[in-house]
Amino acid sequence: MKLDIDIKKVKIASLIAVVVTIPTKWINLNSYSIIFLVLISLIEIFVYKRRIQYNIRDLLIFISYFLLTIFSLLYSSNFEPLFSKIETRLAILVFPLVFMGTFEVDKKLLKVVFKYFATSTIFISLLCVINTFVTNYGEGIVYDPTKNWLFSSDSLVEQFGFHPSYFSVYCAFSVFIVLFLYKEGDLRGWITFLLVVYLSVVLLLLASRVGILSYITIFGVTIFYESYVRKRLVYGIVGFLIFFASMLILGINSQTVRDKFDALLNRNIHQYNEPFRVNRRVIQWNSAIEVFSKSPVIGVGAGDMQDELQKIYLREDFREGYELHYNPHNLFLDSAASLGLLGVMSNLLLFGVSFYQSYSKRNVLYLQFLVLFLLISLVESTFSMQKGIVFFFFFNSIFYSYLSVDCGLAKKEVNPHPPVNLKINDQRRTYCTLRYL
Repeated sequence: MKLDIDIKKVKIASLIAVVVTIPTKWINLNSYSIIFLVLISLIEIFVYKRRIQYNIRDLLIFISYFLLTIFSLLYSSNFEPLFSKIETRLAILVFPLVFMGTFEVDKKLLKVVFKYFATSTIFISLLCVINTFVTNYGEGIVYDPTKNWLFSSDSLVEQFGFHPSYFSVYCAFSVFIVLFLYKEGDLRGWITFLLVVYLSVVLLLLASRVGILSYITIFGVTIFYESYVRKRLVYGIVGFLIFFASMLILGINSQTVRDKFDALLNRNIHQYNEPFRVNRRVIQWNSAIEVFSKSPVIGVGAGDMQDELQKIYLREDFREGYELHYNPHNLFLDSAASLGLLGVMSNLLLFGVSFYQSYSKRNVLYLQFLVLFLLISLVESTFSMQKGIVFFFFFNSIFYSYLSVDCGLAKKEVNPHPPVNLKINDQRRTYCTLRYL
């Protein structure tokens, strides 16, 4: 019995190791943590005879994108990038198998995961900011808040191996985690306020357009939702105006943010080789659509997709895209070009099932997570990068697993004062729904 308790502790420790290393530059350490988590899960199954219970339909939806990548072995001619993609996408297979069949996910475990992820994100962001200050001081550069290009994505996080868009998503999700923990009574009000302000400033320093716009949109909707539920809509309107005005003033005083949004508004289809030009995305998307048109049903294959893009980049004189081997920078177009309509349907099913689960169980944090990831997926090929794959499938699988078991604690907890006319199953359903409002 003691050994069984110990293996559970080891498994939780491996889980923490995975979530802590997601916001770091140590991708190999994150991979080793995932491997260790899998090994512990296998030990539980074969040594301690843990019973496995899978919903095969849901499991197939969650891992279908990985299975389609394997299927593309049949018609890809370039296997070198294909095997690399399969290795990167192994997390798509791993996390659903671990969480949806062998892991007992409860609210206490969820809170532990959230706390460690937010703490890791805040700690890494602090290291980035301090390093930037120290570097600038050593070079004799004085910080000017109106020209803070010194804190742009190039000097803030990319030197740590991060893409600013992905790290901005980590920061935004950490804000929503902080607010969730405050509502749960795990954080004091003044600590919550300071953390939200700090992470919001870091988001602006990162100057990721999709990160900033997604964060403002979701945060604003959350303010209106909470005020509507509490029947204090006027307070919600005032709160949103204060929040939006603060972000706007800070953004205007950031040279990098101004430059990026100026480039977003100042569009010229022939300037896709210029810095910050949104037209670079346009030619990447058009190129992906052209590749998709060559094989609409099954795509050109995960191994050959980039080769086909390179030919179009060269023809269109898209020098940066050709030299740096840019992917389509859109999850759905990436899936369409490489795996065809089957890949797109796989993505739509995955998001559809996840959104239905979060909405039907009224889990606000899960909804925030999904919307945030979906928005960044419109401008990034999130299932082609380990930072995107591990982040999404880790949290999506653990959320889904928790809510699938009668809302986690609903099997063990029943509303102690239910309406007398409800049967026991209805009591559980009502109690479960109200927990996540």
